[in-house]
Amino acid sequence: MSSRRRTVRVKVNASSKSEGVRLLEEGYYQVRTRAPAERGRANRRVLQLLAAQFGCPVEALTIVSGASKPIKIVAIDGPENR
Repeated sequence: MSSRRRTVRVKVNASSKSEGVRLLEEGYYQVRTRAPAERGRANRRVLQLLAAQFGCPVEALTIVSGASKPIKIVAIDGPENR
């Protein structure tokens, strides 16, 4: 099984009343999290929610751009069929 890295754009709504992941368009997701945008808490929760969405471990996800901004680029390492 071959492995590859793909990236997705993510729009984050921190301190939201509800949590979830929604596909806005191909390769672009909205993630709502209850976690506040302080000390990396929202970023950690975003990675957990995306991992559940993509069926991969949290360790397979990395924020490669926008760690302190609401629009992020997240890399997903893993099997090609993910």
